[in-house]
Amino acid sequence: KASIFFEHNTKNLIQLIEMLAKLDYKPKIFVAGSIDEYLLNKGVVDEASDFKPASPYGISRVATHMYCNFAMNYYKAKIYYGIFCSHESKLRDRRFFTSKVSSGICNYIEQGVEFELGDLSSLRDWGYAPEYMKYVASLLQGDYPEGDYLFCTNKLTSCKEYLEEFLRALNINFFTLEKPGSLLYIN
Repeated sequence: KASIFFEHNTKNLIQLIEMLAKLDYKPKIFVAGSIDEYLLNKGVVDEASDFKPASPYGISRVATHMYCNFAMNYYKAKIYYGIFCSHESKLRDRRFFTSKVSSGICNYIEQGVEFELGDLSSLRDWGYAPEYMKYVASLLQGDYPEGDYLFCTNKLTSCKEYLEEFLRALNINFFTLEKPGSLLYIN
């Protein structure tokens, strides 16, 4: 639901920044953005790329990003806006592709449960969340200017390539990877 994204991503941050401005308190603030503010499949993205969100989540992130730029100018807030590409860890929620792959394959092997993953041609820049957090900590502890920072590996990989590597690493070769309509179908 789109309103939930705006509640969590935008409204709460606006309230925090306005409260800090009233108190005339200017701590360093790190705001986590998302590569979903841009259309990643259409080429290289950097901090100066034009916004092209393709989902309510991406749109809410653009609104947050724009408000951060406003707050840095109007309130002189010290905001570090981190644009994160896909960031994976063992804590990743099962709604996300990499967890769907691992849990789906485990469920298939253990219980014979079939599953779909969606469009495997989608490109992602997969990084490791704990590594990104080390960079965030050094950014906030160092003497860096406020503004936008991109956290990525700079390597695009398709979901199909990720899946094939995952299966290869487990020495699994008994899955049918595609069904008409370019959806992954495990059977």
